[in-house]
Amino acid sequence: MNWSDRPRDPVPVGDERMWMKPSATVCVLWMAVAIGLVEAPLQAQAPGVGHTFPAGGKAGTTVTVQLGGYDFTPDIDYFLHHPQATLKVSGQLGPYLVAPPPYWFGPKGRSSAFKIPRELTATFTLPAGLPRGPIHWQVANANGASGTAVFFVGDGPEVLESRLQSEPQLLA
Repeated sequence: MNWSDRPRDPVPVGDERMWMKPSATVCVLWMAVAIGLVEAPLQAQAPGVGHTFPAGGKAGTTVTVQLGGYDFTPDIDYFLHHPQATLKVSGQLGPYLVAPPPYWFGPKGRSSAFKIPRELTATFTLPAGLPRGPIHWQVANANGASGTAVFFVGDGPEVLESRLQSEPQLLA
């Protein structure tokens, strides 16, 4: 006897054995899973600070720097946590700094979304007599506030390392 030729048992209409109805608990669990999957992509990331280059300056000078950070937006605000020094942003946000291939392929290609860095030009004005030590700065936008980054104030000459060196660098 073929499977398709098998006589079928009659199922009366309204019989409880016909289909099992999902319970309210199962429905609530499925809704919670669906909401959990949708909620994650809708969360906006707060900006993050990355670096200051150059990382320091001498008291009594004005230092032009590159501020680097993550998830910077055009509406971002900058805060300097020192009563005497000032921070003034003088440039526009630079382009997104995205690593070229083959970074996005292979094992790292399956990683979650990376924060994408950007840079902009700013100036630190350091009055004379400013004590040596760190000055903290941070950023904030509608998505939240970042942690702090450090700019160092010194009293000696600041020397930037040459990028391409074939011989020792002079410190004068």
